[in-house]
Amino acid sequence: MKFTYKAYGDLLNLLRESDYKICSFHDYSNHNRCAILRHDVDQSLEKAVTLAEFENRFSVYSTYFILLTSDFYNIASIKNSQITHRIKSLGHNIGLHFDEVKYYQSTVSIHEAVENEIAIMTDIIGIDITSVSMHRPSMRTLDADYEFCNAINTYSKTFINELNSSQTAVIIGANLQLISLRAIRSTSCIFLLTLFGTQKNP
Repeated sequence: MKFTYKAYGDLLNLLRESDYKICSFHDYSNHNRCAILRHDVDQSLEKAVTLAEFENRFSVYSTYFILLTSDFYNIASIKNSQITHRIKSLGHNIGLHFDEVKYYQSTVSIHEAVENEIAIMTDIIGIDITSVSMHRPSMRTLDADYEFCNAINTYSKTFINELNSSQTAVIIGANLQLISLRAIRSTSCIFLLTLFGTQKNP
């Protein structure tokens, strides 16, 4: 079942009606019932800003994880810089979406590469990067449980353990209508993830 704006809007309303607090990766542990909205921008910043505007109409905020090394968009272009700042101006967070595959032939360690990309992205877009999402992380990267100087690793063992908790639900965008109601009834913490560019007609 594909992702649709209607299904997503229904879910946001259901979260509000069920007394969930929309949180970030930084403050979710301060709330008894929380939902973290996270979007990995794999292919399309245009689709990302459309959803960011949609979420703003519901008075919720998300973290948009953007690739520095994307084959589909260039964050240094004027157009995409404007899109990124538009997303930020709507109250959302901007994070780094890190693709370790780009470094398989490099002598630079994954940890160092992430720190470098955080610094480069911060310089390019002029927005502080305080969270990192791995793009299709390997088991080696997951096991490493990296800690970064000024950014949260959303694939750290802290979050992996939360994701494996019986009180936590992971809702992938394509399955919103299938499991959202069941998850909201039975859990205290929800991680919602969408992958931009994978849905043709959201």
